[in-house]
Amino acid sequence: MTAGWPGVEFRHLAALEAVAREGSFRGAGALLGYAQPAISQQIAALEAAVGTRLVDRRRGRGGVSLTEAGELLLAYATEIGARMRAARAELQALQSSPRELSRASGS
Repeated sequence: MTAGWPGVEFRHLAALEAVAREGSFRGAGALLGYAQPAISQQIAALEAAVGTRLVDRRRGRGGVSLTEAGELLLAYATEIGARMRAARAELQALQSSPRELSRASGS
């Protein structure tokens, strides 16, 4: 599989989703279990990777908002997140099935 955007990682997309949901880097960090600077770094890395600004930052304690490009990418990030959650659920179900357990034990 060829990567369309080298450097774009799932954690970057999760950070974008969290920033959009919470309206702040601090809130996104609390949601994901990261410190605010880590979220800021993830968004900056995502912006560098895709080559455009995704988040409008306000000085002080003001919130943040997504740019038009950020809103566009958020739609894809949301879809990717949903697909990843579905894959995790299916893998967990597969791992807990008796057939898979017997195969893993060599029976």
